[in-house]
Amino acid sequence: MKYQAPRRNSAYAEIIQLKKRPKNRNLKIFVVEGITDKVLFEYLLMEYRGKFRIIPSYQEHYIKIPCSGMSSTRETPMITSKYNKNKSIRRNNKGNVIKTIKSCNTNQVNYVYGIVDADFMHLSGKKRKIDNLLYTTYHDIDIEIFTALGVLENFLKGAFPDRKLQVDWIRDLCLEIAAEYGKYLYILERKRIHSRHRNEKGFSLRYLLLVKDSDISLDFQLINTLIHDNWNIPNSNILNEIERLHLNKKELKMLANGHDFFTILWKIKETNLFDFSKFPQDSELLNLNIHECEKKLKLCYIQTEMLEKNFWNKISSIVLKNNIN
Repeated sequence: MKYQAPRRNSAYAEIIQLKKRPKNRNLKIFVVEGITDKVLFEYLLMEYRGKFRIIPSYQEHYIKIPCSGMSSTRETPMITSKYNKNKSIRRNNKGNVIKTIKSCNTNQVNYVYGIVDADFMHLSGKKRKIDNLLYTTYHDIDIEIFTALGVLENFLKGAFPDRKLQVDWIRDLCLEIAAEYGKYLYILERKRIHSRHRNEKGFSLRYLLLVKDSDISLDFQLINTLIHDNWNIPNSNILNEIERLHLNKKELKMLANGHDFFTILWKIKETNLFDFSKFPQDSELLNLNIHECEKKLKLCYIQTEMLEKNFWNKISSIVLKNNIN
C-alpha cells in the first residue's frame, strides 16, 4: 500500500518511514504529545524495550539536564525552539496526535496508538471515540504524577522538619487552588474561550495568584473582572456555574492540570512557608529554573504504580499483545 503523509504532520511521516521496513510492519508505535512524554513512557516501558517505539507528535530540539532523582546516568530533556533556546514552540500537539491516529486508521497503518491528555473531556462528556486513541484518566499525566505520594517528598527532601505533614499540606493546597482555577478554565472552554484567547488577555494563573505572608490564594476579584471586561460574561453567571461544580477529591484531578499545580508550588516559594536555610545546597528549588524544575518533577520520580491502574494496563497490554499479520 502506498502511504501519503499529511502536510506538516511529522509524526505520520516518521511512522510511514518506519513501516516501510519489513521488520517494522508489526512494530507497536505510540504517538505522544511532546518530548517529555516520550521520555516518560520510554522509562515506564523499559522492561519491554524492543517491542515498541514512541515518537512525539512533532520533532523537537532539546537540551539535557542531569536527573538525579532515579539514577546518576539518566537524563532529562528540556524542550527548546531551534530559533530561540529560551522559548518553546507553541503547537497543537494533542491535535496532531489525534490527526496522526485518524490518518493511520484511514490508511490502515496497523499497530499505531496515540496517548493524549484528557483535559476536561471526562467532565464534559465530549471525549472523542477514535480507535487506538488513549486518554489519560485525569486532566493530564502531569497532575497524576505531581500528586502521587512520594514525588513531592523526594523533590523537597530535607526541606522541612516535619516533612510528611508539611508536604501533604503543600500537595493538597496546590491541588485545591489548581482545581479551583480549573473550574474557571472549564467554564471558559465550554464557552469556546480557549487558551490562546485567554493568554492574549493576560488570563494566566501566574498573574492571578495572591501571596501574603504564608498564605496563597486565587485573586477572585481580578479573575471575575477579566472575564467580565474581556468576554462580557456577567459575574453572576460564572459564579452560578462554579457553584454547580461539586466534585470529590479524585475528580479535582480532572479539573486541575499539572502545569498550574507546579505554578502554584513555585509561587509558594514567595511565601514564608519555605525556609530556604533548611534546604540542602543541591536542592532543585535553589539551583534550577522553573522550567527545569517542572520537567524534573515529572520525569525523575515516576513509577508505574503511581498511574491509574486501568490506564496503565491498557498501555502495557498493547505492548504485550501478539500481532496478527
